Amino acid sequence: MLHELIVTLSGFSGKLLHNIDTCIELKDFLHPGEITVLNKILTIAKNYKFLKDFSETNHALIFEKKKDVELQTLPGLYIQAFCEGLDEVLAPYRREIIKLEENVLIGPDVTLTYIFSRVDKYSLIFMLLTSLVKQIISRKIHGCQIIQLLYENILNAVDQAKECLECILKQCYIIFLEQTTNWLMNGFLVDPYGEFIIRKVISRDDSTEESDASIIMSNREGFFDESIINNGYEISINFVPFHINYSLVKNILFVGQIVQILKENPNNTAELDISKENLIFGNKEKYFFEKFVSLKNSISLNMEELENIIQNIRECVVQHLWKVAVEEENLYEELNLLKNFYLLGFGSFFKDFLLEASALSLNSHKKHFSRDLNDAVRGVACFYPHIDEKILSNFSFKVSSFKNKDALKTSTESIWSSIKLQYTAKWPLNLIFTPVAIEHYNKLFLFLLRIKRCQIEIHNVWKNDTKNKNIRCEKAWKLRNELMFLINNLQFYLQVDVIETEYCHLISEIQKIKDFQQIEKLHNIFLLNILSHSFLLDVPIDNMNNNVSAPLTYSEHFYYALLNNIKICEKFCILASQGNLENKSKEINKLDKTFQKYRSVVLCFLSEYQSQPFKQHLIKLLLRLNFNHWFNKDLAETE
Repeated sequence: MLHELIVTLSGFSGKLLHNIDTCIELKDFLHPGEITVLNKILTIAKNYKFLKDFSETNHALIFEKKKDVELQTLPGLYIQAFCEGLDEVLAPYRREIIKLEENVLIGPDVTLTYIFSRVDKYSLIFMLLTSLVKQIISRKIHGCQIIQLLYENILNAVDQAKECLECILKQCYIIFLEQTTNWLMNGFLVDPYGEFIIRKVISRDDSTEESDASIIMSNREGFFDESIINNGYEISINFVPFHINYSLVKNILFVGQIVQILKENPNNTAELDISKENLIFGNKEKYFFEKFVSLKNSISLNMEELENIIQNIRECVVQHLWKVAVEEENLYEELNLLKNFYLLGFGSFFKDFLLEASALSLNSHKKHFSRDLNDAVRGVACFYPHIDEKILSNFSFKVSSFKNKDALKTSTESIWSSIKLQYTAKWPLNLIFTPVAIEHYNKLFLFLLRIKRCQIEIHNVWKNDTKNKNIRCEKAWKLRNELMFLINNLQFYLQVDVIETEYCHLISEIQKIKDFQQIEKLHNIFLLNILSHSFLLDVPIDNMNNNVSAPLTYSEHFYYALLNNIKICEKFCILASQGNLENKSKEINKLDKTFQKYRSVVLCFLSEYQSQPFKQHLIKLLLRLNFNHWFNKDLAETE
């Protein structure tokens, strides 16, 4: 019986393991106390056999030799590492059984109590490990989730069990560090079973709950993503162990994405690839690899040390990317071009362009309107030597599809509201000037272009009135002067108080840093401030030219009040272009009454919100629109 018991303790099935409760022969000559001891020994043997079978089934070599075996768990590198650690933990027990077998063969006086005293110390460990394995099987725990399961149990384990769990956890950490090293140093994700904290996104259309939980978080709904890179990788939130800082995981994602993009730089030639890669880390590449090897060989993973290594790698990467963006690709020049085109920094150029393009809006065919606009830009640029073909090659106009098929024939405004200015950013500046950022630039461009057109038209009306002094229409002249005053000051506020101020601040801040990610954040803040101070932040681009029934935010209320004033100015210019304003007193009175209404709304909003935090920019606009409280007096007289 003792020999069969040793075989059973070695993890092989036998009569004792399966039929102890019905084995009549044992009950005839064993004391009830001995049967109790035997049952405890067999429980240990049963747990060991369960762990041994699990380890053998899920071991890496078994995957190749026994492909017909049905696995109880999801295959992966971490489950293999768990089994390797488990095998290492079970090794002392196997040595103990070998010694027991030698004792049984040497002396016949070995008792069940003696055998139990030798294996009892493994009882608690085997129970804990069996419980962990059953959780892995039942809950389909996979990849880095195994690290979290082990860490949770280590926190509550006694010393002996804690050592065993740490031994298994170390094997899992080795896989984690190998994957992290490859991702950070090479930008290459070695994750054949989808277990790592970073994952490749195959398709955004196949969204799942896990995708929704991933880190695509924004500072403001529909505005800018936290990550500036969108090359198909994201954090697998379900695989992030709770004891690993989430900010550390975001750094891992960011650094790996940047390294991958740097090594796939489309500007590199095949001959320069190797040298460019080496420049990413300079002479620190060997140092970083040695640090990772040191972490793998340590007894437990030092999170503080890991954070320091990743932070040092991040600093090297962002400094290298900063050098490429600022020194090689001339970031300042590109920012200046964006300001001059999207934010109408080339004021005289766009004035001439609008005069040239005004004839196209009604005469050009919809199909060729984009082409004609781009031809008009090149034609006007001939008179501006500083705007050469190289600059124009990065910008082009595109007219989006019209909701109304007859929009091109019936509404000039619908044409201008459908224009988009496209921009082709060079690498790696396309990581800053993302499609989302360009969309917001276009929102500003449409708004500023409309005000510029309005300003040109109202000035043309004024010039015509000064030429025809014999025609007197005091009501129309008064309305014209008030509209011109509003448009001129609004234009000056946007160009000087908002755009130029924010742009100078942006350039000043960029010059203080050597961090590419900080440049991206500063640029986002720059755009955010301009949109906010221009009252466009909460206005969807599709509704920029249409009033809504119930504006929700302060910015929306103020924007639509300004929009109505701009529309009144446009209607007045159309009316003036038709001539004989003396005979259109009814229309003039109606426009004047509507203008007084919306002008008062604008002034009330400015007066109410100017003292609130983060609304100090309104003081400048109020000062320009209501200098010497002229409009307030006029408003009081009207009331």
